[in-house]
Amino acid sequence: MKKIKLQIIALMVVVGFAGFAGSAFAAPGEQKEVVVPPPQIDAEWSQQNQALVDLVKDKKTDEALQKALAMFQYLQGKKLMEGQEAATTYNNLGMIYLSKGQFDKAQANLLKALEMRSKLYGPNSVDVATVWLNLSQLYKLQAEYIFQLNKKKTEGETPQAVTPTAAEKKEAEKKDDAKTQKAAKKTKKK
Repeated sequence: MKKIKLQIIALMVVVGFAGFAGSAFAAPGEQKEVVVPPPQIDAEWSQQNQALVDLVKDKKTDEALQKALAMFQYLQGKKLMEGQEAATTYNNLGMIYLSKGQFDKAQANLLKALEMRSKLYGPNSVDVATVWLNLSQLYKLQAEYIFQLNKKKTEGETPQAVTPTAAEKKEAEKKDDAKTQKAAKKTKKK
């Protein structure tokens, strides 16, 4: 059962867009906290969300971005900004921004989705786990971007001197000792 849940989570991350599982699960020995989402999903929003997902799959991120922003206007008009539709739209918008390389906007939207889904479904739900995985994808891409920036900065620089090995250090110490002993003998002769 645990393997199946992990596969479901992995599949949701690959797609980047979570549906409405609404179920919560607990680790062995934990109390299961279930927060039941509202039973009805707005039908018009659901159609718009599917169109949004299709745009993202077709790599039409500019159109997807406009669609997601229009979906928020729709949700505001219907007074659904605190529900599961808004939480999913924030998650989806975060993933759109991530695909466009706009990390700050991606993070802001994913964190909002995390907050909302935690309230709606509880902290141990698959929907919350999906947002955590999306955030981890964001942070991974940010780190890779930073590494690439630093790599470009150092490509033109002269490499640092190689640190001597232990044997080389010992040899250098012997030479220094020999020089010191020679200097001491010269001082005694005077």
